[in-house]
Amino acid sequence: MYKTARPKRSVVRDEFVILPEGAKCKHCQRFVRCVQSSNMKKHLRYCQPEIFKIVQEADGNFTYNPSPITMSVMNPQQQHRQHQQQYQHPQQQYNNNIEIHHLYHLQVII
Repeated sequence: MYKTARPKRSVVRDEFVILPEGAKCKHCQRFVRCVQSSNMKKHLRYCQPEIFKIVQEADGNFTYNPSPITMSVMNPQQQHRQHQQQYQHPQQQYNNNIEIHHLYHLQVII
């Protein structure tokens, strides 16, 4: 399987004015300090989502889809409790399935 050739410079640079100290967005005039294409793409993702999709396709980055940043206000104990609720040990899942099966079986018999 052959890899497709990607451009050496990202198309996202066309959406910014590159300055010695950073880059300025042509759409909202915001200043991006770091001129790496990934940082400019992150800005463009929120500033101009439609243009971001076009840039993403042109660069061949179809999998670039970072999750939005979320802040947690839970203390560590709450986070641990939430994690425990999300994860169940396989034996516990098996026991829960048996209980559900028994309840269903009892309802059918009655």
